[in-house]
Amino acid sequence: MSLTLTLESFDDESVAAQKSHPEFTRGFDEGIAAGRQEAELAQANLSAALVSAITDSGFTFAEARQSVLADLEPLLTAITTHILPATQTIGLATTICEILQSAAKAELPTQPTITVHPENVDAILAALGDAPARGAKILTDPTLTTHAAWLNVNGHSSAIDFENTFVAVRTALRAYSDPHERTINHG
Repeated sequence: MSLTLTLESFDDESVAAQKSHPEFTRGFDEGIAAGRQEAELAQANLSAALVSAITDSGFTFAEARQSVLADLEPLLTAITTHILPATQTIGLATTICEILQSAAKAELPTQPTITVHPENVDAILAALGDAPARGAKILTDPTLTTHAAWLNVNGHSSAIDFENTFVAVRTALRAYSDPHERTINHG
């Protein structure tokens, strides 16, 4: 049995005639135009993305920092206006209480004295509670700041002043929100 292979030619006169048909030409031209329009749109999108990337690369560290800190401004304000003042009063009372409890354990012969601003007497008494150091004598001095105290334990005077700490923390937090206000204290 023999097989015969034959090749068929598709270069038919009728196919060539269809290519020249006006509907075929119109459809072909519309397809080419649509393809070009889509390619131009894709090129425009790529160009816009490139411009955006170049613009974003110009967004400096300082601008990014300012943007983040502007978002943090309400938090920093709440810390400096509400949280720090409240914690300073508690911290002052707690520190005084710790010093007096140490003195009470040592059974000192003299009565400890605490000199505070008149507004802090209640906070000091509340912090002392029923502690053995409750026997300390509390004096008031309106010239002291509300976050400062003088302790006299066994003839030794100690000053506790959280006001400077408060000012330093407030200055540091403000320096975050406005880098032009930064100051450096060298002593």
